[in-house]
Amino acid sequence: METLVGIQCDDCVLLMCDRSATRSIIRFNDEQDKIFTLDSHMAMASVQKKGGDSAQFSEYVQKNLKLYQLKTGTKLSTHAASNFIRGELARCLRQKPYYVDLLIGGHDSEGPALYYLDYMASMQKMSYACHGYAGHFVTATIDRYYTPGLTRAEGMELLRKCVTEINLRFMANSPNFLVKVVDSNGITVVDIAGDGVAQ
Repeated sequence: METLVGIQCDDCVLLMCDRSATRSIIRFNDEQDKIFTLDSHMAMASVQKKGGDSAQFSEYVQKNLKLYQLKTGTKLSTHAASNFIRGELARCLRQKPYYVDLLIGGHDSEGPALYYLDYMASMQKMSYACHGYAGHFVTATIDRYYTPGLTRAEGMELLRKCVTEINLRFMANSPNFLVKVVDSNGITVVDIAGDGVAQ
């Protein structure tokens, strides 16, 4: 029942998630943050297919990226970090799988980048991507309105269209959504209703 949406704009990556914590037919709360900070200019949106895999795997990735940076003095690019994460998912797939679907957004010397990973350890660089059941509606909406070189304001408007579509068509109630912007200034939480920074 969870939803992740990522859009690459001309100068940033927008990551959006629903804030509902659910299991089966029960919704526990509507204040869940499913977008984890990996470093100052990279974030990973994660949804789980079962158990506590999302938080556990995200913390594992956070700590290992930080350890690599401390050991080598080098910060991984978004591409390199995505490949590391894909490798860890593939390794665990043969032992004890993490049932997580991920969107990784970052901004480095190459500019903004968005990567799509699923629990089977497949990875692809994308202009926009979605995970979850609501992704069936959202993908069609983004496909209709997305254009290369989208500005941040246009990207936010597209996310608002996605929320409208989810609320109109999806049977599960998703009252709250969280948007994080990853750009050259770092990671910022943005209010989906307006365009200002959330308090």
